[in-house]
Amino acid sequence: MTRRLALRGGLSGGEPGASGANSLIREDGEEIELSDKVTLAVKAGEVLRICTPGGGGHG
Repeated sequence: MTRRLALRGGLSGGEPGASGANSLIREDGEEIELSDKVTLAVKAGEVLRICTPGGGGHG
């Protein structure tokens, strides 16, 4: 299981945290979902979006 998919458990009945995600948004608006480990060339005008995983909740 990758670090991006392993949800962090909550404490005292709290909900688990959200998983992370990476994506590349091309100049034309196309969004490509990326794996947690990837090597790629990014062109000027493209956006690399990195959403880090969240921690679990409490109670």
